Amino acid sequence: MYRDILYTVLSYKPVFLLLLIVLIRVPVLVAQSQQGVVCGKAVLAEHNDPVAGVVVWFEPAERAAVTDADGFFCRALPAGQSAMSVRHLAYHGSTQAVIVVQGDTTHVHIRLAWQELELGEIRVTARSSRNTSEAGSVSVVERAAIDHLQASSLADILQLIPGQLAVNPGLSGAQQALIRQVPTTAEAARNNALGTSIILDGAPVSNNANLQQDVTILNASPGSLPPFSSVAGRGTDLRDIPADLIERVEVIRGIPSARHGDVAAGTILVQTRGGAMRPALQVRFSPTLTEASFRTGFGDGVRRRGISIASNLSAAQQDPREELQNYYRLNQQITYTQPWFSSPSTFTTITASFLGTLDERRKDPDDIRYQRERYSRDRQLRLNVQHQHTFKEENDLRLRLVYRLQQDWQDSYFQEMVTRGGLFPLSTSISDTLAPGDFGPVEYLNQTNVQGRPVSHYARAEISGRWATTGLQGLAVAGSEIRHESNSGTGRQFDLLRPPRQNYNVGDRPRSFSEIPALIQVGLYADHRLAGKAGWRVAMLQVGLRADIIQTSGRKRTRDDLYLQPRVNASIEILPDLHLHGGYGKMTKAPTLSYLFPGTRYFDLVSFSYYAENPDERLVLLSTRLVDTNQPNLPAYTTTKYETGLQWQIRNADIFLSVFFEEIDGAYGTDRIVVPLQFDRYHAGAFPAGSPPEVDFDNPESRIFLGMVDQPANTRFVTNRGLELVTEADRMFQSPISVQLSAAWIHSRAGDTGTFVNTSPLFGATVPEFLGIYRNYDTERDRLTTSVRLIGQLPDAGLVLTVLAQTIWLDRNQPTRIQTQPIGVVDRAGNTLLWGDQQTPPDGIPDLQLQFGERFDLQESPPPLWLFNLRVSKSLGRGMQTSVYINNIFASRPAYRSVRSQTLIQRNQPIFFGFDFSAQLRRFN
Repeated sequence: MYRDILYTVLSYKPVFLLLLIVLIRVPVLVAQSQQGVVCGKAVLAEHNDPVAGVVVWFEPAERAAVTDADGFFCRALPAGQSAMSVRHLAYHGSTQAVIVVQGDTTHVHIRLAWQELELGEIRVTARSSRNTSEAGSVSVVERAAIDHLQASSLADILQLIPGQLAVNPGLSGAQQALIRQVPTTAEAARNNALGTSIILDGAPVSNNANLQQDVTILNASPGSLPPFSSVAGRGTDLRDIPADLIERVEVIRGIPSARHGDVAAGTILVQTRGGAMRPALQVRFSPTLTEASFRTGFGDGVRRRGISIASNLSAAQQDPREELQNYYRLNQQITYTQPWFSSPSTFTTITASFLGTLDERRKDPDDIRYQRERYSRDRQLRLNVQHQHTFKEENDLRLRLVYRLQQDWQDSYFQEMVTRGGLFPLSTSISDTLAPGDFGPVEYLNQTNVQGRPVSHYARAEISGRWATTGLQGLAVAGSEIRHESNSGTGRQFDLLRPPRQNYNVGDRPRSFSEIPALIQVGLYADHRLAGKAGWRVAMLQVGLRADIIQTSGRKRTRDDLYLQPRVNASIEILPDLHLHGGYGKMTKAPTLSYLFPGTRYFDLVSFSYYAENPDERLVLLSTRLVDTNQPNLPAYTTTKYETGLQWQIRNADIFLSVFFEEIDGAYGTDRIVVPLQFDRYHAGAFPAGSPPEVDFDNPESRIFLGMVDQPANTRFVTNRGLELVTEADRMFQSPISVQLSAAWIHSRAGDTGTFVNTSPLFGATVPEFLGIYRNYDTERDRLTTSVRLIGQLPDAGLVLTVLAQTIWLDRNQPTRIQTQPIGVVDRAGNTLLWGDQQTPPDGIPDLQLQFGERFDLQESPPPLWLFNLRVSKSLGRGMQTSVYINNIFASRPAYRSVRSQTLIQRNQPIFFGFDFSAQLRRFN
């Protein structure tokens, strides 16, 4: 592993030396930054008694302070706006913005309460913020908001992001991210999820080595999902991250800093719960989900060591009446933080977590005919080590080291009775050869196991520091990271004489994953953020460059393996409290092992067949032909992002407006291609009694068989453009009601720049003389949605009421750029003839116009749709609280008649209800 990584780095010495010089120069560039001081006092909301041991954390400076015995603290911070959050073992606090004035002291007042419901400062929304280390469009969801969602996984939390729709909570199916894109095609959605990076406690979660797939049967669509649950070739399954274990989520919708690699859509930063916590138990019930969580923590991890323990156990069903289909999840996490030198800015954090899931459909006792059964059992062990060393606090000169080991044990299984239409031959050959075969049984029980053992190593070293001159200050960051991902599983295994269902002369063979090369990524990045003030105007500029090398072990390096990604974000105050911002950036996503190495496909073509009543007289000769579908040189796909917008603060309201355009190029999909396979047919020269026929090998008949295989391709594209609006207003008209409005209009277009062969005629009884080659059509969709959240808070009563009114004003979709005339043909011999779009077919080519339904190209545009959800949370005192929620409270499910299919479609989610209860088990003084 280490030799491959070193060779990869040395293959690109000029680029890496340049960025290495930048990395080394960062400590030299930094100087004492312009600072101010924040001082404050923490008191109980009920009595105004001082509270000692409160940890006060400031972003984006990443500095901390701890209150003394009188509840006081002071902390030097860089001048500008910071986000201040507090935590304590026994009490809850809130997050607030703080303005730090250079050379001056800012005073703050911190109120804490036994329960968050008693504070009256709860934000049950995603907060659009620029008080983070990221300069692009960011949505932040704090723990207080998560506590007042019916969230069971990270996917439920993402419903707070602009453009996302509210759905009923559940864990019955794999959950994927879809950021700044609306559903068009399945492949477009998969690429968005694959290109979304999940950063868990500072290290990315890896899914690149997931190979839990099956060989698609040819009368199914190319790239169809396997019969068992799997996210191979897609993004991380968001069910793996329970909401109860999350402290904070930061969603970078815009252009991320150069620190983030292997990303082409959005970046989701997840911080799990840690530090001091009272022992707490939380349970959740709904018709489809039962969930229980436990957590506790000791020490603050700032002035003294801290340790926290969290557990989550969940059981879910898609339908409570269906007892055979179930999903189970177990999460265990231990986090240990050790501060050094009595400094809250120098520490080591070690997180060890275990994840176990079971997604099953047990065999129905009444299913005697097919005996179908399937399951996916996944176990994951993740070790995450972070170390931060601060050399100089006055300029935040820091060294960060991150290492993450992720080991997965993935076991998938499916079985079913396979019935053949008649006798069929079987071969065990694994090379291009002519060999005797066997006549397989007409009906048998196939049992297929897929065993994957993906392992991922990730390491990052980063140095950063602040500097300042008169009227200008900056933050310089430079670092490098390495990823090594492989899979050593035994792979896809089954009995050769009882293979999975296949057809059209397709053979099948077991395959081990251990021989697949590893995926290696090496990156260097440098990022510089400048902020200054000219008169009353405040301006910010963030410029970054990232270089990634993406390789597989054992392959010769080329220049095409190097990807340079510039990224720029900027903002300026054009009027008091009115900021204009914009950004541009390029991002790159590496192919997964499932796209690089899908494996070899086998065709067992009958060269001679004689079936007799006497088994000794039977003979079948099979010409086995191999088609290599591996794509070891498949390049990464790229995304180019542009965005601009406004941020306006008006009294107690904030308004965020963003306009964006994103273009994904070279994304992945699966093509069904035609491959001509030559083989010989033979005849019998004699039929001796009691022996197999004597085959005449001297007079073969040469034939061409047109086979079909599914092969990865990087010809897909997606373009997204849209507008996002978020308004936040606290305490409207001096009332206890807060309002958040989020609106999004998103237009997505997905397509394929390649061509396709109409293989449908090959499924018939006779092979036609020509198969047409055609251009792919595009799919377009645009959607306009608004979500209004009203949050009423009565802290004296410990009551919070949340109402969501969601409206889908517009939801249009339509296939476009449909071309029915062929641009070429494939003949029976497998030869390809192309004549292009503007030319007529040569003489002798029949009419091969594609036939679509007369309504195929019509636009679907259902009427507006409303959804109302209600949630009530109540503090019961002594650390206990309960919540009740009802989704689609008016049970509105209008029917829409599709203009294309003329069928009725019932819209909106069904009415849904649930109950939460949480309790702190003891009180600390």
